[in-house]
Amino acid sequence: MNVELIRSSCFEASTKYREYRAAMKRTGMKYLDELRRAHLELKRGHAIVDIFAAFKQAGCNAQGDPRLAIAPADFKVIDFRKQNLGAGTIGHRSTRRAQIVFPPNTFLAWAQENNTWDMPRREISTRVPIVPAAHLPERPLEDFYLLWEVERWDAVPADPYLLKRINRNLFAVVASWDLTPLERALINGRLVN
Repeated sequence: MNVELIRSSCFEASTKYREYRAAMKRTGMKYLDELRRAHLELKRGHAIVDIFAAFKQAGCNAQGDPRLAIAPADFKVIDFRKQNLGAGTIGHRSTRRAQIVFPPNTFLAWAQENNTWDMPRREISTRVPIVPAAHLPERPLEDFYLLWEVERWDAVPADPYLLKRINRNLFAVVASWDLTPLERALINGRLVN
């Protein structure tokens, strides 16, 4: 997957982590806690991905659909809804849990659209990858996300990243792997949530 990752040395991340932890204790400001959590993940050796930037950089495929998808790791299917001015929402139609709202101008392919009702393929869905045993986290899968490239929104997903959410748009990359043919076959046969 070709997404820009934010990395830091363990020493630098540890120093920044301590600075933000102390500032958070003094002020209680939320953004300081988010930066503290981000530096904690960097200290642990995890890279950080800004999904807003990643989706914008990846752009859209020939059908005008996003080239990336992100979903809670315990979902089987994810829905994407295109919105005016290059914005969009990804989530599952039956729940608002873990819904991600992309800001305007994220998807330049339809950024100039004034009416999504006329937009082709306004609502699309795709299957979500599975997490193999070697990459299963200690905590429940519902606490994690998967990010992957989508060749076609009606096809079996490609090789994912396992992510841990830090804030609205920052996620720590916990693991990555290549799906085996057997895992792809299993995903293809999974039932919808």
